[in-house]
Amino acid sequence: MKTVRLLSGGLKIISLLTFGLCLLSGWLFYEFYLKWLPVFEDGRYFDSETGVVYHDTGSVWGILSLSLLLISIVLWLLASKIKGARRGS
Repeated sequence: MKTVRLLSGGLKIISLLTFGLCLLSGWLFYEFYLKWLPVFEDGRYFDSETGVVYHDTGSVWGILSLSLLLISIVLWLLASKIKGARRGS
């Protein structure tokens, strides 16, 4: 009984932390990819002032953000199911 409550609570805490990381990586996805999307040509952008070529690799942050969101949802549902199964028995 106590272990089920601890397990469920622990999974919900991990789920909330994962959701926080999802928000952080979502913000990084915006800063490194979505903000610069209009200026990329064929996956690259040449800054004539600095002479640097930027590559279109910020989309990795979007993949990471979506993965963390999925993990967070799965952990939250698992914790709810464990708690619900304990109440039912």
